[in-house]
Amino acid sequence: MRMILREAGLKGHKEVEGHLITEQAKVKWLALCKRLIFASDPQDGCTSIPVFTRASHRRLYFGNVYNAPGYISLNAYAFAEPCTCEGACCGKVVLKEFVRARDDYVYRPPPQPLPPSDVDQQFYVVREDG
Repeated sequence: MRMILREAGLKGHKEVEGHLITEQAKVKWLALCKRLIFASDPQDGCTSIPVFTRASHRRLYFGNVYNAPGYISLNAYAFAEPCTCEGACCGKVVLKEFVRARDDYVYRPPPQPLPPSDVDQQFYVVREDG
């Protein structure tokens, strides 16, 4: 889930969707956030997996089975194995879906001290920033 940070007018504080947080809490929160970079096209010679979400944007869904009403295509692709795209690595970072709390999913390199989600499958992306 993406949150938008904006100045709240108080020194050392920020506003996150209407809630004041301290600078220390903001740094801790941002340390948890990663931006996932996916391939924008399927690739020959790789098992390309289309990526979808739902209106809540709380979770990612991988595979053509989600190309159905109620799911939103992100026009992005992950891969089932490490993958090279036109001479560049486009599937080099392995990720897995973990559950921090009910309906709170994170995508991190395994292993993690978190329980895996019901998907319990690894996938590869271009990179993660943050």
